Amino acid sequence: MYRGVRILFSWWVGLVVLTGGIGEAQEAGPQDVPGPAVPTELRTWLTQTATQRTLPPGSYPAEELVGVLPPNAPQLLASEATNGTAPALDVVASRTYDVLVSDSVHQLKPNGELDDTTRCGRELPFPGLAPDASRAGLKSVWNLLCRNRGGSFEYLGHTFRGSGPNPHRTLIINGWNGWGPQGFGLRALTLAPGDQKDNEMMGWLPWARDKAESFYVYNMKMRRPRQGSTTRGDKMAGTQFTREHAFGWEGQFFFYDWEMLGERPVLTAFDSRHEFPQYLPANRWFADDQWMLRPAFLVVGKRAHKGAGSGYVALWLDTTTFEPLWTVFYTEAGVARNILGLTFKWDTQSQRHVTLGMSAVDLDANGGPVTGTVFEAHFCSILHHPDAPADPASYNGQLLGKKPFNWSFRPPGCEESVEYESTQQDG
Repeated sequence: MYRGVRILFSWWVGLVVLTGGIGEAQEAGPQDVPGPAVPTELRTWLTQTATQRTLPPGSYPAEELVGVLPPNAPQLLASEATNGTAPALDVVASRTYDVLVSDSVHQLKPNGELDDTTRCGRELPFPGLAPDASRAGLKSVWNLLCRNRGGSFEYLGHTFRGSGPNPHRTLIINGWNGWGPQGFGLRALTLAPGDQKDNEMMGWLPWARDKAESFYVYNMKMRRPRQGSTTRGDKMAGTQFTREHAFGWEGQFFFYDWEMLGERPVLTAFDSRHEFPQYLPANRWFADDQWMLRPAFLVVGKRAHKGAGSGYVALWLDTTTFEPLWTVFYTEAGVARNILGLTFKWDTQSQRHVTLGMSAVDLDANGGPVTGTVFEAHFCSILHHPDAPADPASYNGQLLGKKPFNWSFRPPGCEESVEYESTQQDG
């Protein structure tokens, strides 16, 4: 059995379901200097950031890293200062990662859909993508959606804890994510705290525009599934995570009009030295890890659907793997309101990046950090099920409470981060 997968924060999605019509994705021409529709700070960041830069391995003080971190990230790092000094980041040499890519030449349909999703979830449909390619922004998002996940993944007992002043309570979740040629499916079970135990959820997010997505929640005491409704921008279960933090537009590419702004190098914790994510004190927003400088596409989405959670979303996508290295969420006025950073680990057995940690931080009007939520998972507690690709029938939320579902046990020797009952649960 494989260990490791990019973990998606799907558990709280079951609290709600997104409703509304379908917005049309527009074809946007790529450009290195964005037009007026782009948040001003992104325009400024692009003009002040070198297209090429190297960082030899070593320890670097925060003030030397402003040009290789997204807007607002340096302020997070500065807020971690101890005795007036911001911590240094350890930079290591980058490396080459082999990823599966399509042998076929793919095209986008006029409505923005991918021409053939048969291999979606297993390989990049647009390898070797250039920033000046036609519809490069939308093609980047399809690479994000279709990057290799090879079946389904189960993650056991991962945690969400508060960060910053007055942190919220910790939640503990089991989750199951599946990728297939028709879409993305998810299932989750809340293990703690006590007042939310025994809540389950299931969702199905299709790739096609004409197929409806669905989310159902099920409370074992009430013994019936129900369907909820909200937008992606709502915060869930008392945390700073929203649905857009959860799964990164899996299936709903058309909620934003995507534009490629250019390619720039950014720092990311791309291959953690830890088995469990570590964060810097005292606010615990920034990963205490080894960092790599990676080439990334800056892709910006502008709201194109009433269900979208933000006015704008900026994605820094690794140009090889198309993992989302950083995300900044903006208001309609182009003011940053939240930043999201991930901690990855390369799993040599399954040849995929694993997300060990994820830090979402709310920002004030000046871009300073206010409060946040951190996702944490043990590398050994994520199980790969390559022979279980997703299909709509398997993620029909109306089956909650009717069709038994058995969660796996943690592997022997896998460290427990919290008290965890490794019991099998019926759906």
